[in-house]
Amino acid sequence: GIAARYRDKTPKNPSRAIHTCRARVKEARALLRLAPPSLREQAKACRKELAAAARILSAPRDRFVVAATLTKLIQEQSLDINMNDPPFNVICGSSGRGLKQHHRKLLQQTSIQIYRVAQKIATWSPPPDPPARLVERAERSWRSARRAVPKKLATATPEHIHDLRKAVIICRYQMGFLNRHHRVGNSIVEFSLEKLRKKLGKIFDFYRVGTELYRIRPEIHTDLMKILTKAIRSNQRILKKRITKSVEHLFGAGSR
Repeated sequence: GIAARYRDKTPKNPSRAIHTCRARVKEARALLRLAPPSLREQAKACRKELAAAARILSAPRDRFVVAATLTKLIQEQSLDINMNDPPFNVICGSSGRGLKQHHRKLLQQTSIQIYRVAQKIATWSPPPDPPARLVERAERSWRSARRAVPKKLATATPEHIHDLRKAVIICRYQMGFLNRHHRVGNSIVEFSLEKLRKKLGKIFDFYRVGTELYRIRPEIHTDLMKILTKAIRSNQRILKKRITKSVEHLFGAGSR
């Protein structure tokens, strides 16, 4: 559906379309992990191709996220900063018709690549798997997620958060698929995974903002840099505390 939607049509809101496209690619990659052993290598190759297609949209998506997160931080701290002024406009990027056209072209390129993968998948004709087999494969993803849980979330590195978020996304989409199509999943767990995914995403968004601020730090007043850095760390600390119980409840404490 995503491939057809953006291959031939022009989205009115490219930023929303980029987010939707990347989310659907993540879902497809998660579900390809449920492929039967006879198609394991083909599914792995398709996952790699889909990842490459999604990377086309990484830069604009990261720019949207950084701009939104930084704007929220500035509002929380009641700072008198215009995001269109240097050096913050370097982080948030330009806007306007030209940029939207560029994003539409990127969406089209991504959609073409997704379409090619979809055509390959359409040629597969595996026998239908019983739900129990699908559950067994989904349990492998669950074990991977447990291994991705840091021993201490409070001191987790960006790499730990990234790995955990990736594992949670896979489990969330697989659980949703099992719920909707086979009624063998757990809707409460699916809901908990989705909430956890969002919070982990917010934590990682703050890491992204911190990285971008560090890149332009020579152009930011020292006091302002301290305020923003402190606000970033405070938000991350709060979010990590909020997710600790959820992670322990879902995967167990100290699973890494």
